[in-house]
Amino acid sequence: MSWLKRMVVASALVAGTASAAPTLGDGTTALARIDRASAEGRIDIATHALLGLRLVSDPKSLPIEFRPAAEEPKVRCGTLLARRAFRLSKAGAFNAAQSAEYAVLGGRPSMPNNITVSVNAAVVARVHYPNTVTLAVAQDIADFLQQSWTAEFLTMGWRVPPPDVGATTSDPGVELDFYLDPNKFGAYTQPIQEDTCPDNWACSASFIVLEPGVPNVETYVAHELNHASQFAYDYAEGDFIYEASATWMEDKVFDSVNDYSFFIADFQQAPDTTLSFATYTDTYMYGGAVFFHYMSDLYDAGGTTAVRDVWENSIGNSDWFAGTMDVLGPEGFADIADVYREFAGIRMLTGPRDDGTIEEGNVMTAINIEESYTFDDLGSGSTNNAPMGMGANYITVSGGAADDSVTLTIDGAAAEGPWGITTVAMPAAGAAEITVFVDEDADGTVEATIQNVGTFNEVAFAITNTANAGEGVDDTFGQGIDETRHDFSWSFGGGGSEPTSCGCALPAGRRSPNTVSVIGAFLVAAFSIVLRRR
Repeated sequence: MSWLKRMVVASALVAGTASAAPTLGDGTTALARIDRASAEGRIDIATHALLGLRLVSDPKSLPIEFRPAAEEPKVRCGTLLARRAFRLSKAGAFNAAQSAEYAVLGGRPSMPNNITVSVNAAVVARVHYPNTVTLAVAQDIADFLQQSWTAEFLTMGWRVPPPDVGATTSDPGVELDFYLDPNKFGAYTQPIQEDTCPDNWACSASFIVLEPGVPNVETYVAHELNHASQFAYDYAEGDFIYEASATWMEDKVFDSVNDYSFFIADFQQAPDTTLSFATYTDTYMYGGAVFFHYMSDLYDAGGTTAVRDVWENSIGNSDWFAGTMDVLGPEGFADIADVYREFAGIRMLTGPRDDGTIEEGNVMTAINIEESYTFDDLGSGSTNNAPMGMGANYITVSGGAADDSVTLTIDGAAAEGPWGITTVAMPAAGAAEITVFVDEDADGTVEATIQNVGTFNEVAFAITNTANAGEGVDDTFGQGIDETRHDFSWSFGGGGSEPTSCGCALPAGRRSPNTVSVIGAFLVAAFSIVLRRR
């Protein structure tokens, strides 16, 4: 079913409201309660979208059942909620009453004060604020906006947001409008019109709304400004890339703040989850900034061109996987599954395992380990947390003598592959060695060996499943994600100096921190191996 058809279908009418204000004692957030009402068929899809937009634009007006508790953490960024309502409006999914409600919720705030923001003597944005916000606070945010604009558009070369129509008294010009509202629930960027870009694709002008009292407000400014730029590329792109790349951008603009590191935990602690997963149930999609750190640090020398080019190459196809391959294909990757296998190894090198491969890897949460062994206590097993497609499980081994080797064999259903193993050998000091093994005969079995295991502080095996990777990314919020678990079992073989499926020793690739020199070893036929040096 197409996106339009899925989103237009409605299931029920608005639910009744609860009699008492909710608390976090029931373990749910306001958005979780809204999502649950939709899943239970108590509200239709249009109402679901409007309640989500109301949560960030006018939370106090929500029915009591869905109102956020006083102690509830704010939504980090409600842009995908605003975009969902916008897309439903453009698709004609609202009835007359819902359209009127959207016109209010998705409309501009009206504020008596404003500060212009200029870059190179040209007015580029305007910060609007009410009398309840001081001039000093508004000026600080205007300064952060000027700094972000200069960094993102002049230095990094991202697309400038399209000019809006300037049609109301609260919008005195065509520049980007930024509204400070203490009554909002976090921040969001609201698309307002479509097809305003020269390449005639689904891009949109937008305005930004921000609660000025949020901590580290400068990171919110950079984050939301990046959303406005993203809408200049494609407002119909897959959900994950919006938040993952905007979170990556806030660190690029305000590098010393590291506010984004808080959001890494959910991403790193759920490596079994498909890479493109995006919902508001946790911070996974924000923590996906790790993927764009990997791309920019290993293939752009820490710059920003590679990530920008993913957006440039995703225009019109609603598939950032394809845009990623336009950037990384020339680097020697065969497909997005190939990219994911290497990334599965690289994301190990975070937290206490940081070796300088990823910038700020030391402030990122360590990867979740499924099973840990010592060399003298190797075993076999399976997991109840098997990976989704484009997901992985991790097994570590420590100990052993200098000349010992360790071989892991996995057995998964052939029909649920492709399967792979990425090995990560981490010395006590210096750079890790990464090697990729794939299921060359597609029977669901992969074997991988790490030589000289005792010379490393720790070795790890990332078991990857890349089912459905070729199908691209669904562009609908919280829908179309294949959460099927792909089961496998594992066992360790005895010593031996070489992987039996290869028949050849693998050279140990070395590199210095912050340089690109990962070795990917791909089995493409029995008894043959292809080496790729970065």
